[in-house]
Amino acid sequence: MSTPHPVILVVNAGSSSVKVSIYVVPDAAHENVEIQPSLAAHGQIEGIGVAPRLVARMADGREVTDQKFPVEQVADHDAAFRLIRLTLSVALRDTPPVAIGHRVVHGGSEFADAVRIDDDVIAKLETLVPLAPLHQPHNLTAI
Repeated sequence: MSTPHPVILVVNAGSSSVKVSIYVVPDAAHENVEIQPSLAAHGQIEGIGVAPRLVARMADGREVTDQKFPVEQVADHDAAFRLIRLTLSVALRDTPPVAIGHRVVHGGSEFADAVRIDDDVIAKLETLVPLAPLHQPHNLTAI
């Protein structure tokens, strides 16, 4: 995947999978044009700790990879994130995204909209782990 434009990375870490999407941010023709990012590629690691498999496709459906891994290689979410980081680094040619978004399962009554992550936000999200114990810890690991 070539990256002539800036990209946005979107992450969704679940209890046994990590899904990612890469959106391209096109150049603006002039300042008054609303810019809509477009999907460039998406993929996921599923079966973390059981039967890990990395599948990635371009937006048009072309397969980038479909690879199974030994359980020992992707035994937990930390290993899955390392594999995703390596795969994205190659795919994006070491160009860092201009923004990263992550869906969090439980924001409690305080977080109903997108927020910029800082130490205070992370601390508040950690207090919500008992409300979503199968997902919230993995969401926080991804962040």
